[in-house]
Order: sequence, then structure tokens, then C-alpha cells
Amino acid sequence: MHPRPRQPVVRCERLIWRRDIAGRAALGDALFSIFSTYYSGFSRDAFESLFLARQGVVLALLYGPNDCLAGFCAVRRAIYRASGRRYGVFSAGVYVDTNFKGGRVAALFGLSEALRFKLRHPWLRVAYLGLAHTPAPYRLFTQTMARVYPSRRCGEPPADVANVMRQALAERGWPQVGEDPWVLATPMLARDSHWLRRKPHMRTDPDVRFFLDRVPGWAEQGHGMSVWLPLDLRDIVGGGLQILGQRLGFDRSRLPRQVATVTAQVLK
Repeated sequence: MHPRPRQPVVRCERLIWRRDIAGRAALGDALFSIFSTYYSGFSRDAFESLFLARQGVVLALLYGPNDCLAGFCAVRRAIYRASGRRYGVFSAGVYVDTNFKGGRVAALFGLSEALRFKLRHPWLRVAYLGLAHTPAPYRLFTQTMARVYPSRRCGEPPADVANVMRQALAERGWPQVGEDPWVLATPMLARDSHWLRRKPHMRTDPDVRFFLDRVPGWAEQGHGMSVWLPLDLRDIVGGGLQILGQRLGFDRSRLPRQVATVTAQVLK
């Protein structure tokens, strides 16, 4: 029997979590139910406090056909200093009902929030700091963005970036696992990976292997890997084009060389 095909996410709604939101309690329950499909270790109140109501958090509610709630994305923004520079740092989580596919829509929302922040603070070095608990988001990062740290392509984070990462991660209070400074033990216990069950061949993908080798305790022990993605204008536009290309079925690398050259000049 073939698995039922997943439905697409067709729209997203930007939202700030406030007390005056209509149906706030019911919406919070629905979002917690989707979150709990993937992770255990949080009460309903702790989930709302950390993922919805925390200062600096912006939400995207994801909807499928017939306006049914399919999932959500939570983006948080903060500013840090290191080596005499200021960094605008994003963190985000994407949680989509397993009957839907919405990772790329959520990624576009995250990039649009990064662009919004970058345009408001043009002199900041903006980056995304995520925590990949499963191979699926890690591979999405490596397939979407040109620069990902740590990764098999880019190696370890540069020294100034590592300093900012340590500051931001220290606020979370999650202990380091072994000798690897970017693998943390978290209370988020990942449940069975639906993505790997649907795509078992992905276990041999080089980026998936990189994650699995580096984070062997991702499933049973709640371990996750911190990931840094620089987000200057070229990264944001390039990532957006990559996602759109994947959705529309064309390879962005095959665009005429003249178009690529003009794009690079505009984004300098």
C-alpha cells in the first residue's frame, strides 16, 4: 500500500504572539500538538513561553488547502557583539504536520524576515543560528545556502563567528556533548524521523552522513547540532532563488552566465 501523498502548504500568515489574539488558547493547543509530533520533553506552558511568547519571536502560521492549519515557524532575532562588531542573529524552528510539506515555504518566510531585518539594520552582520535535531533540516540548510558552518563543504566556523555562537548558545543553557562545541544536549527529544522513513536512501547522502556521524545521539538522547548560516544580501537572494528554483523545477546553476554576473554585481 502506497503512503498517502502529502498536501502542500499554500500560504503563511505572519503573527506576533499577544494576549489579545482571537482564539489564542485554542491556537496554542493546536501548535503544541504539531510540535509534539516531533519532540517530547516540554509541557504546554513551557512550549508557549519558549517558542511563542519569548521576546523577539515572530511566527508564521502555515496553512494547507481549505485553510487548514498545517504547521508553524518561529523566528527570533537578537543582537550580539564580538571582535568589535555587532551581529544580528536569527534563530528559528519549523514544525509542520506530517501530512503536509512546507519546509521550503517556511524557509522563504525565514529569508524574508532576514531581509526585513537586514534592510532595517544595514550595517549589521546578519546570520541564522539554528539547532538541527534531525538530518532533514540540516540537509535543507546545505541544499539551500551557499555557506553553512559546520559542514563538509565549509568546515568549522571562523573564530569571530564561533565567539558569537558561544554567546548565543550560552543563553540557552544546554550542555555541550563531548569534545564537539556545536553538539548540545537539549530537552527536545526527537521522535521517529518521518523524513528518513519516507526517504531511506537519504542515509547515504553526504550531508546527511555528516550530520549522523557528528550527532549519533540525535534520536534517542535529544542531541542537536548548532548551525551558522551567514545572511548578507547575496546569501538571502541566492537562498531565495534556490528555493524557488526547487519549487518550480529548474536548476538555478544553469541560468545564463550573464544573468549570474549581473546578479553578483547588484548584490556587491
